Amino acid sequence: MPEMSCKHANQFFTQKTNEIACKNIINHLAFPKSQRGFTHKTTLCCTLCKTRGEDFDVCNKDLIRPRCLLACAHCIHFACWDYRHIYLHSEDHPDHYLSVCTERGELFCTGCGDFVYHSVAETFHQSACRTYLAQFGLSNRYWRPSFNELRLIPHITPVLPLTVNGYSGVMRV
Repeated sequence: MPEMSCKHANQFFTQKTNEIACKNIINHLAFPKSQRGFTHKTTLCCTLCKTRGEDFDVCNKDLIRPRCLLACAHCIHFACWDYRHIYLHSEDHPDHYLSVCTERGELFCTGCGDFVYHSVAETFHQSACRTYLAQFGLSNRYWRPSFNELRLIPHITPVLPLTVNGYSGVMRV
């Protein structure tokens, strides 16, 4: 396993049922593929404070942590990462240490206190992301210039910054 993976994730992914659970969370909650899936995602909320995904911008103004609603990978439980409610869930259920971010599909380990990498979860994430973007006609591949485009780069005129004349912002006349 890669060095970035944690012992909790390695232990979790030894069971096939856990792989299936993680894949379903990523495929159906993080990256829904139907109108029904999108509607269901908007109804998800933290079990403790009832904060929903779209409400995080409103209630998260004073917090340093980014907004994130996590789905426990071991059971059907949703909790905030912002307000550390996921840690309360892991205190009640010490063997529930992995969860998936419903917004971005990333794996979070409460045992390590950090977002972690695991090759199995990454495979699910890449596949779900590719399918999700394809339904909007988008691609997750980066632009790679062709040989002909690379030959044109030296001939492109550089763009000068707007403050060439010492003016910035709105000019007063």
